[in-house]
Amino acid sequence: MRGIAAGFVLTLAAVPAVGASRGSMSEALTVGSGPYIGNSISAGVSPGPVDVDLGYDVGTDQDLVIFHSLWGSLGVWPVNGLRISFDGDFGPKVSSDSASRGHYALSSVGGGGSISYHPGRSGEVRPYFQVGSGFEHLDVEGSQTPGAANPVNGVFNQTSVSGNVGVDVDQAQLRLGVSKFFYAEDAGAVQLPPGIGSGPLGLGAGQAALPTRAEDWNLRASLRQRFGSREDSDATVRFTYAPYVDGIGSIVAANLRLGHDLTRELRGYVGLTGQVESFSRTSTKTAGVYGSAGISVLF
Repeated sequence: MRGIAAGFVLTLAAVPAVGASRGSMSEALTVGSGPYIGNSISAGVSPGPVDVDLGYDVGTDQDLVIFHSLWGSLGVWPVNGLRISFDGDFGPKVSSDSASRGHYALSSVGGGGSISYHPGRSGEVRPYFQVGSGFEHLDVEGSQTPGAANPVNGVFNQTSVSGNVGVDVDQAQLRLGVSKFFYAEDAGAVQLPPGIGSGPLGLGAGQAALPTRAEDWNLRASLRQRFGSREDSDATVRFTYAPYVDGIGSIVAANLRLGHDLTRELRGYVGLTGQVESFSRTSTKTAGVYGSAGISVLF
């Protein structure tokens, strides 16, 4: 869910409002290895030079325990092509007890912001620049014994800085991005459920991958091409590489997404993601495959 849906659920926020107010609603479902089930629903409105997006994400871990994330983004367009955004998310505490993993609980809260510059109009040669930063606080509980009265409690703080550059040529969009993460505590031993948010600050958001460990940094590349007689279809290919902290391992992922304008107000897509996580300490690899589908309504 996270990352796979992120580029789609912010449809309205990616386009500056001109004239009348506009709005959108989006729904995205991801199913795959683990087993994993994730769902993201979002809505946005753009009254003039301001846009507001709100979303609710749910996802599961390997025991099909549901984790929640609420997120919001406020964007301001002071001049044409320049967007300043302020983001926040909140994940209510969810706990689980299983014979295989014992007791596990997780809650999260975070905030951040970014500035992007994307001048010009669709069909022209347009540069794209974006820089941002964020902070995520996670509270983790764990015990090898299900229902333990005194589980181990740990705080996991992640600070991030990121940047993206790109160019639009006719109906093609090329994007390259990098993020660096900093931790105030030892986050190497923390295992994360793959479905803890696909909003602007969700861990792994926008990178078309579902990491299960804290990342040291990541690299991203994507190419989107619109096609068709009315340019009502598009194909997007994304690649991600990210090493985990403390030399634990890394994740490599590739994503293909096909989108189509069903009507002027209705847009749908389907996607497929494949990823491999390598764990250095145990010399093991874990492969995952995830399918996704989404729809967006403009009004």
